[in-house]
Amino acid sequence: MTPYFYPAKLLSYDKHKRTAKISIAGLTDGASDGLTALLAYPIGDDDKDTERELLAGADCWVFFENGDMACPIIAFYRSHSEGAMVDVRRIRQANIELLARQNILINPSST
Repeated sequence: MTPYFYPAKLLSYDKHKRTAKISIAGLTDGASDGLTALLAYPIGDDDKDTERELLAGADCWVFFENGDMACPIIAFYRSHSEGAMVDVRRIRQANIELLARQNILINPSST
């Protein structure tokens, strides 16, 4: 298998184990549970210090650790090109903390 990103669908997310079940067309066809995948976090987002809410049904990109098809890692959500939200950034989470060492500025602008 080549070391590229593959399109997948997120089936479920286990927030306690920080794993997800995914389906990949052509690889998990006929498997109702899908594959268990790890998550890749962006630099600065330590999974021991923060959590991201992941929604079932989301389209994502995965790669495979050392090319092993049994070890998928979710890297990103996929772009949909059309029908995407414009001019809105949404953060969905049960609890949100903003921790600033000096200042937090929230400045709504009418321009």
